[in-house]
Amino acid sequence: MPSSAIPLLSGQVYHQLYFQGEGRSLNPLPSGSSTIEHFEIHRRDDFRYKCKDTIAANRIDFYLVFIVTGGEGVHTFGAEEHYVRENMLCFIGPHTITSWQTTVPDHQGYFCAFSEDFFNVDRTDKSLLRSLPFFRVAGGASVLPLRPEQTRYFLELMQHMEADYLAHSPARAPLLRTQLQLLLQRAYALYRETNPQAEQMHSAGVQLTNAFLALLDADMAGLRRGRPLRQTTVREYAERLHVSQNHLNDVVRAHTGRSAGTVLHDLLAKTAAMYLVSSALPVGEVARLLGFASAAYFTRFYRRHTGQTPSQTRRGGPKTVESATTSVETAAH
Repeated sequence: MPSSAIPLLSGQVYHQLYFQGEGRSLNPLPSGSSTIEHFEIHRRDDFRYKCKDTIAANRIDFYLVFIVTGGEGVHTFGAEEHYVRENMLCFIGPHTITSWQTTVPDHQGYFCAFSEDFFNVDRTDKSLLRSLPFFRVAGGASVLPLRPEQTRYFLELMQHMEADYLAHSPARAPLLRTQLQLLLQRAYALYRETNPQAEQMHSAGVQLTNAFLALLDADMAGLRRGRPLRQTTVREYAERLHVSQNHLNDVVRAHTGRSAGTVLHDLLAKTAAMYLVSSALPVGEVARLLGFASAAYFTRFYRRHTGQTPSQTRRGGPKTVESATTSVETAAH
């Protein structure tokens, strides 16, 4: 996808699009590693980091987590809109198309931005971030509603993170990394409370379902970076996972309520809607990016799976949802 259609923002430049004040670029935290790693955390009511009333569709190349303790607005994550308000913890992963429209002048809470390199220093398992449901394309959970006492917990944790971040101690990087891991682990624990299927995370069926979703996400990653998608059939995914097509369909259906083929087609339709809503690309170009042989074939597929034509979706905009209810409720590794 042409970068001019939906810009991909690095941690060094996203402040210009997101904030009314001057802001600063991501603050590098030195370590013994030669890998460049970044982290920052700030209050949302800091005048330098007050979000703009409108943030146009964009993608970022890092991770962003923010807690809302005051203020409201409409935040787009892919093809869905969430009405974001007090007592919500929100997540944006790399290359997810997102936009923002505020509905009130003032906002409170914290936001934390970090790179995958920063999080993964000294970690043996480098796949944790990508496997969490908050950052997944297939069955993601971009918004986590909180009870007031849960909001207080995450708020206090982020306040401690801010204090350590501003202390400029030589040991702050590993300390912040530990606190960030705790934040994500506690968030995942809350996710599991409202998604009982996640408790089965060690079963063979869930592991196979997660492996299938991970393959989907890996294939979609190239598309999010601008490379046209080569459509893969369920049979091909089954072969890559060393199981039969029928077995893959049955297992995925048992843990998501939908067959592997339906999950695949729903993801294609959702991704198509994301491009239709967030860019001005012609329908034929969207079809090409998604691996369809023609615009006519794409239109038939899209209408069959969404009940709308591409032009109707483009005119109507994304669907607004009140909270993050995942369509694929499976466990992260």
